Amino acid sequence: MKNSNLKLLTIICGVVLISAPLFGVVNCAKKKPPEPAVEKPGLSSEEEERIRAKVEERRKAREKADEEARLRAEEEARLKPKEEAGVKEDEEARLRAEEDARLNAAREARIKAEEEARIKANVEARRKAREKAEEEERIRAKVEERRLAKKRAEEEARLRAEEEARIREKVEARRKAKEEAEEEARIRNKAEERRLAKEKADEEAKLRAEEEARIREKVEARRKAKEEAGEDARLKAEEEARLRAEREEKERAEEEARLRAEREEKERAEEEARLRAEREEKERAEEEARLRAEEESRRKAEKEKLMASVKEPETVKDVKEEEIAKEEVKVAKKEEGKTSHEVVKGESLWKISTYKEVYENPFMWPLIYKANHDKINDPDLIYPKQVFLIPRDLLSDDKDKAVRHAKTRGEWSLHDGPEKYWLPGFKKKK
Repeated sequence: MKNSNLKLLTIICGVVLISAPLFGVVNCAKKKPPEPAVEKPGLSSEEEERIRAKVEERRKAREKADEEARLRAEEEARLKPKEEAGVKEDEEARLRAEEDARLNAAREARIKAEEEARIKANVEARRKAREKAEEEERIRAKVEERRLAKKRAEEEARLRAEEEARIREKVEARRKAKEEAEEEARIRNKAEERRLAKEKADEEAKLRAEEEARIREKVEARRKAKEEAGEDARLKAEEEARLRAEREEKERAEEEARLRAEREEKERAEEEARLRAEREEKERAEEEARLRAEEESRRKAEKEKLMASVKEPETVKDVKEEEIAKEEVKVAKKEEGKTSHEVVKGESLWKISTYKEVYENPFMWPLIYKANHDKINDPDLIYPKQVFLIPRDLLSDDKDKAVRHAKTRGEWSLHDGPEKYWLPGFKKKK
């Protein structure tokens, strides 16, 4: 097709080149003949000769150009039929080439469309296969994640139990060490007090001996003086009676001082025991609060993780897994139970503990009393409209201690007074 266009362009250029001389010949024929030279006055013969030579040259050049134009016109007239035949053949070839090109383009477009459709089908099949594989992988990952979460929860529970046991052992060891240190300090204080008391007694005995010696000297001097006056017997009896009364007074004062010191020592020991018990109770309460806070944070983290893992179901399996997760959450909430309870007429701590949403164990009523002892003056006497806290996240040791106290508290009677069984050394009054 390019060759035919090039040929056509060449033919058009040739026609233009041939037509130019013909137009020149026609224009020359229309021109007027040159006017005869008129001699102009004032020109020399050389100038006239030069002018004639120029005119002759121009005439010859024009004749030559006319001859060339005539020859070109004849050549063009001779070649014109052949060129028209060639132009027609080129046009037909161009049309055939265009038709072939159009058919080839249509065939290529159809082949390309079929190839693209096949490629799209392959891509769609691969995409579906990849999505299916990803879905299976996601399900396997979710199952594996839940298995690992369950395993991790069991491991955390085991570690938490070990940690609680270790903490209890540490607290017990610290308490025993503190008690031993306080006992040693108390023994040292007693020994020091006894030493000081002995030194004081020795000093008083020494002073008393000196006083008695001085008194005896005075008595002896008075006796000698009274012997001279004849009153030895009476003065000696009076002096001995006075000395005996003074000695009895000193002994009585010493006995009172000793009893007062013992009473102060006993009161100080009781105060130290009370302060130690309060300090231990405070430390234990802080430790239990810390453990409860850690347990609560762990539960919140597990709940958030569980809620994050529950996504919008895409398959029947996901729907079943979501239903199972929701059921587990309901069971967990149900197991969590109440955190407070309002007393109604006819209830007691024993009855409240038997409720399903509380403890389902009547012997665990001391746990409620412990958490609300500031509101309860007598555990056997509570009133309607009172709101009690229900402790959760309890240690097994606390539960055992409460059950043991409930079973061994002795005979029941109203107005026994407050029982603080959780304090160290508590004993039921008989």
